[in-house]
Amino acid sequence: RYAICIWRLTDIMELSEIRKEIDGIDSSLVKLVTERLKRSLDVAKVKCEGTINPTVYVKEREDEILERLTAGLAESEAKAVVEVYKKLLVNSRALQYVYAVDNEKVSLDEDELTSDPETNTFTTLVCQGIEGAYSSIAAREFIKKGGERYIKFVKNFEDVFKAIDDDTLGVLPLENSTAGSVGEVYDLFLKYGLYIVKSYDLSIRHCLLANKDATLDSIKSVTAHPQALMQCSSFIVERELNMVNAVNNAVASKEVSESGRVDIAAISAKENAKLYSLKVLSEDINNSLMNTTRFVLVSNKLMVPKSGGKVSLVFSLENSSGTLANVLNIFSAYSLSMSKIESRPLESEKWAYRFYVDIEGNIRDRKVRAMLYQLKKELPFVRLLGSYDAVE
Repeated sequence: RYAICIWRLTDIMELSEIRKEIDGIDSSLVKLVTERLKRSLDVAKVKCEGTINPTVYVKEREDEILERLTAGLAESEAKAVVEVYKKLLVNSRALQYVYAVDNEKVSLDEDELTSDPETNTFTTLVCQGIEGAYSSIAAREFIKKGGERYIKFVKNFEDVFKAIDDDTLGVLPLENSTAGSVGEVYDLFLKYGLYIVKSYDLSIRHCLLANKDATLDSIKSVTAHPQALMQCSSFIVERELNMVNAVNNAVASKEVSESGRVDIAAISAKENAKLYSLKVLSEDINNSLMNTTRFVLVSNKLMVPKSGGKVSLVFSLENSSGTLANVLNIFSAYSLSMSKIESRPLESEKWAYRFYVDIEGNIRDRKVRAMLYQLKKELPFVRLLGSYDAVE
């Protein structure tokens, strides 16, 4: 026992000495890293001298640095050095981009499109469906404080995008808390080049609506938009009901009413019972009572609030290892909070994707502007979808 105690004491002393050495190395590293970042700022000053939109990222230069630093190292050591230096280089570039923004050496394409939402006027909101659709409910929330506005209904999501002009804004569902994103809407943003200017989270409370002589036992089928059917799947499966897709839930309600049938019901908002002379057979049939759909107000102008809000953007990457991790390191370098990242496949290329990202912030902010400029300089494709706040 005495020998074991001596061995353990010796072991602890050796460990303590090793840790002291590591602490000393860490202190030296901090000084050297700090000094290197200062030199990176000196580089930014030289690059920005008399130059607009300077080139900060030179891939060949960074590849040369990593190759030089890892020459002669074992594979495990080289991998560790590369990982550490990639993050250091990203942070160095972020400092340079922020310096360029602070010294007004950066001009974003979006600057020419930006207008103040408080001074922008429009007369019409356009949304998919008919009166009573969740889009129409969201539309009324968007215009609650905006005076009289006309709501126009169209057949599908693409028709909403086509109808948007200087006097007309669109209302579209972007994602649901249980069923996920509306992929078609995301794709249409890229096709038509429009912008999100407001968002609104609408609590979704699905009800089962049927004609006056129907009962729960008489219902054999339900009709609704595919998203609503998915959101009420537990109720549907439990009752062994057939599912019938509809363009949207209000249309489903209208069609049930016009049919006069007692064997089919619509899944829809409670408001549609009164609109289409139906009765409510069951309320809150969602799988989740926390069911919420995020609707967005869409414009052909980029309208940015003066403070706060959210930034949405889409980007694509080269199809190679580690590219997504590199982009995530960029967001981290600016200490920006990412609330969402989602991939969508590219139709033109196998196993290639676009990434949709939401970040807390505002493109009027220097760090966000620097981040957007960096992404535009370093990635093959970047597009700002909007910088906006939510309707309270």
